[in-house]
Amino acid sequence: MDIWTFDVARNTAARFTFEPTLEASPVWSPDGKKILYASGNDNISMGAAERSASGVGQAAVLATGQMVPTSLSRDGRWLVFTEGDASRGAIVIRARADAKKVIRIQDRGVQRDGSLSPDGRWLLYASLSAA
Repeated sequence: MDIWTFDVARNTAARFTFEPTLEASPVWSPDGKKILYASGNDNISMGAAERSASGVGQAAVLATGQMVPTSLSRDGRWLVFTEGDASRGAIVIRARADAKKVIRIQDRGVQRDGSLSPDGRWLLYASLSAA
């Protein structure tokens, strides 16, 4: 699986990733200059990567382990990930500048797909609560 971009005005697609690994779940940076995505091997051990939206240059690793990016704060200071898999999951909000600054949401069942509000005050996410 690779990531592609699609030019809506021109009705054309361009391949964005070419690695021999699984790439999925792309997210635009708020300024449109970067694309964050999940990258993993055949065992589906996902990590998060970031690359220039132009496609030029190498990807930078943002997180290792089962971390899938889902959102960024408007100022780009906070990254939001889903950590885990379909049977267990948590939302992780992490400061870009300091990976030790983390907010973790894992209160009931499986939490996934966190998205920050435009003002950065609220987090929207899905939760499959354990009965």
